[in-house]
Amino acid sequence: GRQTRFATTNDFLTIAQEESGMKLDWFFELYLRQPKLPKLVSEIRGDRMDIHWETPNNLPFPMPIDIEENGRIRRLEMPEGKVTVTFKGEAPKLDPKKWILCETGYSLFVPAPTTPKQRV
Repeated sequence: GRQTRFATTNDFLTIAQEESGMKLDWFFELYLRQPKLPKLVSEIRGDRMDIHWETPNNLPFPMPIDIEENGRIRRLEMPEGKVTVTFKGEAPKLDPKKWILCETGYSLFVPAPTTPKQRV
């Protein structure tokens, strides 16, 4: 008869890491072992946008994110789980194609009176 082998999450993690050539334990820890999704938080201060991941128990989560600025999409690496971008005009859109499974939360800081108001 045939033998069925059930792979564990750790077996799958090992295969995924070998195939991709990347260390993915942070990804599996958050998506497979935690009940809550990571939350993407952005804060605007004048012409700066601070972006960071909030995770259960402050687990490391270096997931990169795409932003759209003036119709162009670019990827931001977030090795420490945070990044700051400066922009002119309208604030960048985060994860415009909605590729990342996460919650989004925005904290908007009112710009100084000398700065035009920013839209999110």
